Amino acid sequence: MHKTDASQRSEPNSEINGAMHTAMSFGNGGAEMVLSPVIFGLIGFVLDGAFDIRPILTILGVLIGLGGAVTNQYFRYTERMAKLEAERKAAHIATHGPATGPSFGAVPQDELPSYVLASEVDGNREDEHA
Repeated sequence: MHKTDASQRSEPNSEINGAMHTAMSFGNGGAEMVLSPVIFGLIGFVLDGAFDIRPILTILGVLIGLGGAVTNQYFRYTERMAKLEAERKAAHIATHGPATGPSFGAVPQDELPSYVLASEVDGNREDEHA
């Protein structure tokens, strides 16, 4: 029988755990989008029964829960996109140097696409004729 020590068994598990953690961190928005309005709606329903004003607080609770969930998802999304954009820029700078790309500074002329060079050449010819 083949024996494995704890370090050999935990290595694949750590990869699986990392993948599961990543998937769950991206996948928790759906449950939040459903549960927040339901929970706040139920609270509103109970308060409606206590104050005998149905369905005002139920509708208000659902809207507050939905608004909170949407706002939370928006801020998570923008934070994640800002992080990915920073990583993309860092990778671009590491690969091409700090002074490349339109948003990073000047691009050397030999790295410009042909359509950019053609438009600049056409523009220079018009300037020469003027």
